[in-house]
Amino acid sequence: MFVILAHITLDWTKLKKIISENKIEEPIYYSLKLLNMLYQNTVPDDFLNDLGVKEKTINKFYDKLGNELFWETPFFDRMFSVNKKVIEILKKEMS
Repeated sequence: MFVILAHITLDWTKLKKIISENKIEEPIYYSLKLLNMLYQNTVPDDFLNDLGVKEKTINKFYDKLGNELFWETPFFDRMFSVNKKVIEILKKEMS
């Protein structure tokens, strides 16, 4: 995704319209926010803000029963420090 966005001119207004029409703001926000976390300034912050999705969405997940939960472990620790992620999972299962 980064390679594509780095080499094209994207009509952010048109993309926002497509996203809104299809009601896919959260998954698009999640994907593009993570892209920006890994490759700064790839997606304009104004575009992400205009999607109207809360920033904490980046930490949202669902348990086996479909209950909405939020990670306490920061994104980079979840992705690159497996031990911290496992510890948090075990704590959540025990509570």
